[in-house]
Amino acid sequence: MAEARFLAAADLHLGRPIASLPEALRPEARALGPLGALERLVELARHERVDAVLLAGDVVDDDGAYFEVFEALQQAIRGLGNIPLIAIAGNHDAKILPRLAKGMEGLTLLGEGGSWQTVEVQTPLGGVEVLGWSFPDTHCRASPFDRPPPPRKNRRLGLLHCDLDTSASVYAPCTSGQLRAHAADAWLLGHVHVPSIGGSAGASPAGYLGSVCGLDPSESGPRGAWLVRIDAAGASLESRAIAPIAWVRVDAPAEALTAHGLDATLHRLSSDASVDYEHAQAVGVRMALVGEHEHWQEIARAADGLELGQPWTHLGRRVFLESVECRLSAPLPLERLAQERSVVGRIAGLVLELQSGGQEGLVREAENRFAEIGRDRNLCVPSLGERCWPLPDARATLAREARAVLSELLAQSGPGVG
Repeated sequence: MAEARFLAAADLHLGRPIASLPEALRPEARALGPLGALERLVELARHERVDAVLLAGDVVDDDGAYFEVFEALQQAIRGLGNIPLIAIAGNHDAKILPRLAKGMEGLTLLGEGGSWQTVEVQTPLGGVEVLGWSFPDTHCRASPFDRPPPPRKNRRLGLLHCDLDTSASVYAPCTSGQLRAHAADAWLLGHVHVPSIGGSAGASPAGYLGSVCGLDPSESGPRGAWLVRIDAAGASLESRAIAPIAWVRVDAPAEALTAHGLDATLHRLSSDASVDYEHAQAVGVRMALVGEHEHWQEIARAADGLELGQPWTHLGRRVFLESVECRLSAPLPLERLAQERSVVGRIAGLVLELQSGGQEGLVREAENRFAEIGRDRNLCVPSLGERCWPLPDARATLAREARAVLSELLAQSGPGVG
């Protein structure tokens, strides 16, 4: 069956350094960061024999990176050979990407100045339209769909850098309904660094591609590009993890911890977690010590004394502890405390209910509040408008905070209580 194949990516932020990189890995900063990710993107495009590479905005981090990025993009175009490179400008590169595109052959910029534009790519399936809209400036309060795109004539992929379903945003706000109203085989979005796209053939997937490379420890999990296939049944997407550095969150359970062997235990847990990131040259680990432990204070002191950012080699990749957070607490006799007719008893009972799956109404209310906060981009400074942090687990958060209150009440009640 004939098919069209594209490689789609967003938010490369060429020119931005990787944050929290250990001193020992600074000599490898270029290879581990966005410039290294771009080289891997080219290699993957050639390996997959795609019909075009599509970039959904924020290709460049800011205007100051012009010369470094110009050379890197020229090298990428040479590496792609006959594979077209098609991009739109996001809020970070609204000014610099048009300048770069005018100065080099092989980079097609769509929708300059905040207008819709299409280009047709010839594929084994026939012609496929790529539709795109570029930021006219760093901030844009109007929806790109205030001026609708041209009618669809063929198979179509939509490229857009925007803030989806966030009406007060200054980053080209639009709605999911607008994406559906202007149908495409897939809408490939940039701006939010957490990937949210996927879907099987025929499902007309739409969502964020996510950043190609984790730019700091908050951007954890697999990062890379998406292979987009279009055939007679529709479009489908497959993730391709290519980020040179991966950031991982790991929970270390209390029962596995001792103060004396803490360093070795955390190294082992970090090495085990890095196995899932075979594409990465380096893996940074954010470790959380969780649970109840009789000697939790001793372990907390040992955690404070750990030397962080010292890489070791595991299965050919460099692994390091970026941070260690201690969430340990003293063991609490919850069942006995819950029998008390007091504030202590009520809180202990609440913790038990949360741990056993109860208090569904309270959990839903917390989930709604977390979601409301997560949607409010106005809480982020403008330069971080593209950032989207994962929402906390409502049940686990409620249980943890209730335990902390309970521990504080017992401590205030004096020795021998509880």
